[in-house]
Amino acid sequence: IIIGIEPENYAEKTMTISDATARKICLDHWDANGDGKLTYGEAAAVNNFGTVFQGTAIKTFKELYYFTNLTELPDDAFNGCQQLTTIRLPKNISLIGARSLKGCMKLSQLDLPDHVKSIGEEAFSGCSQLAVLQLPDELKLLSAGILKGCEALTSVDLPITVTAIGDQAFSGCKSLKTFELNTYQPEDIALGQNVFENCNLSQAVLYTLQGTKNYLKEADQ
Repeated sequence: IIIGIEPENYAEKTMTISDATARKICLDHWDANGDGKLTYGEAAAVNNFGTVFQGTAIKTFKELYYFTNLTELPDDAFNGCQQLTTIRLPKNISLIGARSLKGCMKLSQLDLPDHVKSIGEEAFSGCSQLAVLQLPDELKLLSAGILKGCEALTSVDLPITVTAIGDQAFSGCKSLKTFELNTYQPEDIALGQNVFENCNLSQAVLYTLQGTKNYLKEADQ
């Protein structure tokens, strides 16, 4: 099965889950008829999986995309999954819980669904190999510690919708080189404490909209 292309009459078809750890967890929890297989229909019926993956040795989980009834990634969903390199989130996800991918130190790429409106505290904290993350256009708050310790992160494109940035949001982002601020009212963005703590910003470039430069010169962060 090619990720992103749903097979015809897919509900009764068996899903091939490549990662052994992910496969076992899925069968243990959602193999409704006990036949030792997980169908696309059984996956689509899951509306919350709690913390069953937290701290496990899972390495890849592209098949999560087919859990189409999920609208949120729970708090601590994959917290501490230190071997996780690849994951694809379902397109209906609108909320990403606190610490949901915290400590996934081998995760190098993550595509967020278009309609994510809320991301919890420290959601991606400690994802030290995450170099690029496109923040969704509907996001209003960058929660505390959201990208703390993302040492490989090189750029941030702040959505125009953001009105608040929490404490230590980018703390420890040592590779941050560009920051795009897409607002004509930067003074309306509430900044927490130590937003850029332990960041080497001496060579970083701040891109702003015309007419906002003077205000930003006087800002203390």
